[in-house]
Amino acid sequence: MLIEHPEFGLVPTYGGPFDSYTIPEMDGEPDQPFHERGLFVYRFDHDLGDWVDGTESIPLRIIHEDNIPEKCESCSGLLGDDAPLYEDADICQKCHKELLQAEEELLG
Repeated sequence: MLIEHPEFGLVPTYGGPFDSYTIPEMDGEPDQPFHERGLFVYRFDHDLGDWVDGTESIPLRIIHEDNIPEKCESCSGLLGDDAPLYEDADICQKCHKELLQAEEELLG
């Protein structure tokens, strides 16, 4: 639904029947990484018949795939400096050590 906004003119909105929201916009500067920028909307209150002052924050972030840390296939823990990949395997060093210990116990 298009609703007249006093500052932006006609704006597309979604939601209803009690409140409508503008399409989310990003805080921050265009040169900032997406995951560091918040999202916000403007809200139109249909009961009041007017826009609510200010913006409303959306508790979500857009994260580029390159910024998602890898996970250990065994324990699902994040792989980082404290748990790096072990020799091109998709498990962390901790899980690799546990697998080696289990193997030694089996083989005796």
